[in-house]
Amino acid sequence: MKIANEIKLLAALLVFLLLAVLAGNYWHSIPLQPNETIAAALVSYPYEIQDNAQACFSLLLMPENLPAERTVEILAYANGQAVENKKIAVLNEDVESNTCFDSGILQEGENKIEIYAGASHLFFHLQKGAEERRVELSALEQKPKTSNFNPLGLLLIALSVAVFALFVFSSRGLLEKFALSLAFSTILVMAIAFALSLLLAFNAFNFAVSFLIANAAIAVAFAKKLKLNYARLNFRDLYALEVLAIVFIIAGALFFNVFTQNHLSYWTSFYERESELVASAHGIPLSDPLSYLGEKPFGFMSGYFFINSGFSFLTGLEGAGNFALLSAFAKIFFLISALFFFSAIFPQRNKRILAFILTCFAAFMLADLMFNVRHVFSYALFLLGIGMLIKNRGFALPGILIGFAAFVQTPLLIMFPLAYWMVCSKPRIRALAKSFAIACAFALALFAPVLLNAGIPSQARPEKWGYLTGMPLYGILIDLLALIVFFLLFFAPDAIKKQLALNAYSKKLAIAVVIGVLIELFISYRFNIITAILFASFLAEIFPEDKLKEIFTQRALCALFALGIAVALIVIAGFSAPIQATNAAGFLAEFTAQDSSVLSDQQLGHTITYFGRRKVLADLAVEYAPQEKLDDAARFLRTKDYSILEKYGIDYIFAPAKWLNENVIETRYLHEPLEFDALDKIYANEEFFIHRVR
Repeated sequence: MKIANEIKLLAALLVFLLLAVLAGNYWHSIPLQPNETIAAALVSYPYEIQDNAQACFSLLLMPENLPAERTVEILAYANGQAVENKKIAVLNEDVESNTCFDSGILQEGENKIEIYAGASHLFFHLQKGAEERRVELSALEQKPKTSNFNPLGLLLIALSVAVFALFVFSSRGLLEKFALSLAFSTILVMAIAFALSLLLAFNAFNFAVSFLIANAAIAVAFAKKLKLNYARLNFRDLYALEVLAIVFIIAGALFFNVFTQNHLSYWTSFYERESELVASAHGIPLSDPLSYLGEKPFGFMSGYFFINSGFSFLTGLEGAGNFALLSAFAKIFFLISALFFFSAIFPQRNKRILAFILTCFAAFMLADLMFNVRHVFSYALFLLGIGMLIKNRGFALPGILIGFAAFVQTPLLIMFPLAYWMVCSKPRIRALAKSFAIACAFALALFAPVLLNAGIPSQARPEKWGYLTGMPLYGILIDLLALIVFFLLFFAPDAIKKQLALNAYSKKLAIAVVIGVLIELFISYRFNIITAILFASFLAEIFPEDKLKEIFTQRALCALFALGIAVALIVIAGFSAPIQATNAAGFLAEFTAQDSSVLSDQQLGHTITYFGRRKVLADLAVEYAPQEKLDDAARFLRTKDYSILEKYGIDYIFAPAKWLNENVIETRYLHEPLEFDALDKIYANEEFFIHRVR
């Protein structure tokens, strides 16, 4: 019995998604950078004490990733006089150390008690001559996050793709069919969630029922278009580079995060928390309860929040499990969409797969593929829309795709006309204008609730954190380093000898790459995704077709790319938020009051709100953000102006020990640890400190 190719591919998709969910259970189990650490925290100590009383404090040692038992030396001094000297063995359990000393050794008035626990340095201030008052940071009862996985949700997601593949786009070729089917299944999730959010009815039951009914209605409406493909699929005919690309995408989804400390970066934790917020608010909320002390409107909206919460509603997955599912779906969607896009440029299969692999080698793109699921969804929609327009598939479908790509990542709407003109050998301006108008209409309609709630978008510190921030030249070189090396290896000798033959299209791409670099330098670094695509296309275009067909060349390229990917992924693994940051934020969640307010370096704001669940003064969600708060947060860390803490009622300072970040591109490294002597330093690990404000 013959089985249609669509059924085979849909079954493969379902199996892949299921494997991704299962693999998520083993993520972070073998981190390449385990970051062995022992954090120390003051969980109980007096700040006022009577004469001739015992002064007692409790120190909590919190080890992580220790390969063997370690001995930690505890030293404590009161005004330079030793009051404690002991050693404690730690391995994988928290250990509490209690110290008491006679207050008779203290001077009248304020005293400084310093504690050294291994590499950590803590201190608190103790006032002698008053009734005893203490700080008690007892652990709060935490409800563990649990996911009730429902495999039927995965089946429903696969069935939605099947509805579009078997009925709506049944007459298209396999590659285009599945690219469009994955796209419109994703769009359907966003559209239903958007409609339910307007009715404040966005919850698991309503979404699942609506999603099922919508897919059933689409299947019935297009039932007469059912058409199956029984042509022979011979996987032995795959090019070696195609095999490499497929393995890269599958392994990236299933296994990459097994070797990372965390699947979230400093920034991407924001998208996960906002998705949870949208789901819990049953739609787009009016404000963000944690950002800018809870006073910032909910002004940053992305269709990814609906995709994330929609998948979670269907499957019951939360946290890492849902992220694993989204990552797998997005990577497959991106692979197929990107291949369709490059097929619109290159009629040769081997050139389009070469362009795809080279695109993935751009540092920003590779980091996004591994960590930023939101961007991967937007890139897939964006490339598919441009590919449809280049292939002259009308203007309506490209417009819809670009409109929803903009809903996921807004800058893509502005980049669309220029990117199409740069990459297309024969651009059709009239079709572009029509598609762009449709895209703008969809984007405006989808962003209307936020615009009505928060008004015209504003940007706090646009010259540092906004969409028009330029990239320094060294940043561009790092981003494109792999592509530059590829050019130097294969084409530099011919270029030097002026023997590099360029046709009209390759010349246009070369000029477009230069324009892209200039845009990144002087207008916006966010154009880097377009620059990378243009550069990869240029390299594929000038690579000799006859050489690329040779099996030896393909195998040599596979070896080169495999080595490059291995090295790049080891480097990219360091993009995740380190356990020192997440553990420090977790300390806030476990030991501080839920209404606590935190001042931090802006880059750490999202880590605190996601892992620490506490309000922050500024967290870099700069759309509609009050610039005064953003400036004051940076000013305090730079100048230690303690009046700022009183101004906002700040309870805790969460600061990196060795650096400050006041610019999206550049980090300023410090000559000495960032400490605030007038406050109590209650938490420290190798990378981050927490100070308590009285």
